[in-house]
Amino acid sequence: MSLNQGIDQQRKDCFYLETLALPGQINSIVIGRFFNKNVETLILAKSTFLSIFNNNEIEDSFDFIDHINVYKEIYCLCASVQPHSLDCLFVLSIGGEWLFLQWNKTRFFPLASGSLL
Repeated sequence: MSLNQGIDQQRKDCFYLETLALPGQINSIVIGRFFNKNVETLILAKSTFLSIFNNNEIEDSFDFIDHINVYKEIYCLCASVQPHSLDCLFVLSIGGEWLFLQWNKTRFFPLASGSLL
């Protein structure tokens, strides 16, 4: 037990996703500054919805924010870093449909969408 505690104290650069979801539920993960330029946000893709968590630097944890339904099964997520505004989120579904989103006050706003052949 003390060996595991020592390893945990040394490894501040890793994070165990099992604390946020069961490993089999997670299709993809992305970290970015989607809501606020000063706060990192972790987004987990779980089947047909996104689970959103904000980084709590004081407690060194992630606080749950919301679940967002996307109505399609998600294949992967990517972040597009924007130097002078909030980061954008790219969502690709299993069927090849994609969305390019950016946060706008109360929800993600689609900047572009399409389909891959």
